[in-house]
Amino acid sequence: MSTYPLHNDTVIASRYRIQRIIGQGGMGQVYLAHDEQLERLVAIKRLRDNHANADSLERFQREAKFLAKLNHPCIVQIYDFIEEPGGCSLVMEYIEGVNLAHKLREECPSTSSRLQWLHEIAAGLACAHTAGILHRDLKPENIIVNQAGHAKLTDFGIARELSKETELTQAVIGSYAFMSPEQIMGDSLDFRSDLFSFGIVAYYILFNAHPFGVTNNALKLLQDITHTPLNVVNLEANGLPPQLVQLLSGLLAKQRELRPQNSQQVSDTLNGIYQWDLSSNDSANWTRVTAPLEADVGSTLELPQNFHAQLLPAPTEKKSQRQWFALAIVCLLLVGGAAMAYFSWFGAPAQPVAVLPPQISAAENFDSNEQRMIAGAVYQAASEGALSVPSVELIPRFEVDGFAGSPYELLTAVAARELITSDVYCELTWCDITLSRLTRAAQGTRLRVVSSLTYRTLNERYSVLAESVYRHLHQLYDYTGDSAIRLPDEQDYKVFVDQYQAYGINGANTSQLSLLEALKPDAQAWSSVQTLYREIALDLYHDTGEADYLTRLQRFLPAERHVQTESQMLNQFALARARRDYDSARVLIPELEALGASPLKIAELNGLLALSEGEYKTAVNYFGDGVQLRSSVQNHFRLSMAYWLSGDVKAAWVHIEKAYALNPSDHKTNSFRGVIALWEGRLPEAREALEQVLEHERSAIVLNNLGLVYMLEQQYPKAQSLFQEALVRAPDDPQTLLNVADTALLMGDAGAQEQYRQLIKATESATDAFSLRARSQALAQLGQSRAAVQAYQQMRELDPNSGDTHYAGALVYTLAGERISAQLSAREALNSGMGAVWFSMPWFQSLCGEGVFTQAGGSAATDCPAAQ
Repeated sequence: MSTYPLHNDTVIASRYRIQRIIGQGGMGQVYLAHDEQLERLVAIKRLRDNHANADSLERFQREAKFLAKLNHPCIVQIYDFIEEPGGCSLVMEYIEGVNLAHKLREECPSTSSRLQWLHEIAAGLACAHTAGILHRDLKPENIIVNQAGHAKLTDFGIARELSKETELTQAVIGSYAFMSPEQIMGDSLDFRSDLFSFGIVAYYILFNAHPFGVTNNALKLLQDITHTPLNVVNLEANGLPPQLVQLLSGLLAKQRELRPQNSQQVSDTLNGIYQWDLSSNDSANWTRVTAPLEADVGSTLELPQNFHAQLLPAPTEKKSQRQWFALAIVCLLLVGGAAMAYFSWFGAPAQPVAVLPPQISAAENFDSNEQRMIAGAVYQAASEGALSVPSVELIPRFEVDGFAGSPYELLTAVAARELITSDVYCELTWCDITLSRLTRAAQGTRLRVVSSLTYRTLNERYSVLAESVYRHLHQLYDYTGDSAIRLPDEQDYKVFVDQYQAYGINGANTSQLSLLEALKPDAQAWSSVQTLYREIALDLYHDTGEADYLTRLQRFLPAERHVQTESQMLNQFALARARRDYDSARVLIPELEALGASPLKIAELNGLLALSEGEYKTAVNYFGDGVQLRSSVQNHFRLSMAYWLSGDVKAAWVHIEKAYALNPSDHKTNSFRGVIALWEGRLPEAREALEQVLEHERSAIVLNNLGLVYMLEQQYPKAQSLFQEALVRAPDDPQTLLNVADTALLMGDAGAQEQYRQLIKATESATDAFSLRARSQALAQLGQSRAAVQAYQQMRELDPNSGDTHYAGALVYTLAGERISAQLSAREALNSGMGAVWFSMPWFQSLCGEGVFTQAGGSAATDCPAAQ
């Protein structure tokens, strides 16, 4: 294959337009190009014509393969490998910066910067070694420092896999000044050979000198590298910390057995030294402190920055995925927050990350409401900034807000890889903001800092504050894709932040919708405003059952024909599902998949839609996939719900207990624990869980469930009070109307008949199983047996297998006098896991003595729960 040089404006592979040459090497040139398909700058490495032979091509292809295996912030990423008649090219991440040799020659970096680079280089090297790859050419020229000051490894042109020995790989190649003794001697190499080269680079970074003398006499330098011991006295005389002296001495040992045996350990050690330097009040005087590397900070934080290796799976053919559909059940499953999931350039799944609410403090005279607004702007901008980073899958806010445990416990509960925290201190006109990435420490229940930065910004305008957080959040990930957040004008942004905070702290209310509806059209079109409006509107709809909230949501969102982005599709999906328009929801799934929605998000949506359509076992499969992908409180909760509705109460309890163990203070989890215990007739346990929830959440659902506990315990006044409160919150909810009427009947209230008639009127045109179930029971209580059986049969066609269906059948047939059908339905309800205490109501008296409850906890004397 012959290779021709690339000129400015040349287009290769029909997408990369050459702009200029930016580097030269022994084997080829490096060009700056514009990727016209993805609208980004890239670096293109191209072979020279006189190197287009078999060996050079093999090296070139091997470099592409190695880079494709590595996904790490301290390694330059590969995007493409092109073989065309005109030549071979590697398309790589473009790093705007200079190589480390130039940086050290032209500038005088701080001690902290030098230690940071050492850690980053070691972390990148650890990633390569984890993938089984030897770099073999570590030197300052092959390390790029970007504009944010972070170091990245590049040039894997002569790298090789440790497991493969070939004539080509055994040749003595590399940069002689940075070779290991065994590399110079032509002996076999292993990862410790790279560590020796790293030791030379580390010495060079710290002292701008070679550890074995000047490099202008190649023969003498090679002899010194091979035979002359390192002068450790010189290291100690320079005031290095003992840990760093010990590390350098080990790295530069002639015998590889004496060197560190693991590159990740080297990275971890440098991690501790770097953090100690940051925390020292006088980093120039390294002899001040002999810093411990495992210091605890508040018992939850271990510092700092340790990028562990992440390997990409080998490329595989894209398999067709199942059509997955979506969203909520009995108003208990709410999908909140913005869209989750992006993928890295090579198809590796993004890592789940949770953004914590800011910790804010201020000068004594600083207004408390101003603090709340600043916290809201920081929280929202950090979340949006994280969402835009391709390597991040943002965990929704509703899984994070209100968590009562430590950050480490939160990391575990939401099954996040990292947490993003923000600490804010404000004076009258400015704020100091510290953004940090935290992850699990290697041992114990502590966190360590992956990266952190602190900066000062003016606080006169919330939009300016948000822009600064968004930009600096990207710097934590060394991401340069989206440079600016898109915000409405200051006045509208202030309204948005106020409602964003109000909803997060106090929940939904109608006035929030009105304030968002009053924003200017361009602000209403902002995706964050639309998502917030959707969450508030659906919360209000689920709590009250008032369809007007769905009508307002439909008006507020863009028309379906204008839906293009993932967040817009998710909003439309949630709306369609709430309206029970499942076909419209379903058609959005392929489009979401095409936009790159994560497997977890797709599984979630499919599972929720399956629940809504009564396909409970299908929902179990989807939510089971979700638990495998992220074993979080939320995903165990959803799987528990699916099992419960499918009739597997034991499995439901197993997973709700797992969710509870991850976060005992989660109100939704406690609420469903109470529901399952109530269903099984374990009334004291149900009461305890639901009373705990009621202290924090007085929703119609919680009020109804706790009221049912009191009703079954024959505490009728308490039950009536809770049902009446639920009715105020959800005036047309069929289940609430039924509970109010049943309690009135049990108390001998003559108004019970009118309550049943109101329920029948409210469900006159109902076609869903939930409403028909309540309607059939109301008709039965009024003695309208034929209509009751008809409504029950309609409901049974929609939801044939649930215990609720069988229980309604038992009631309808008992009051209709159809004894055999009543007995069969009651047995089916009991077999589904329903507790016998549900049949303690007086209207089931006719089932006594028929043997229905013999094995289900009935009275030993009468075989009837109603007699207990």
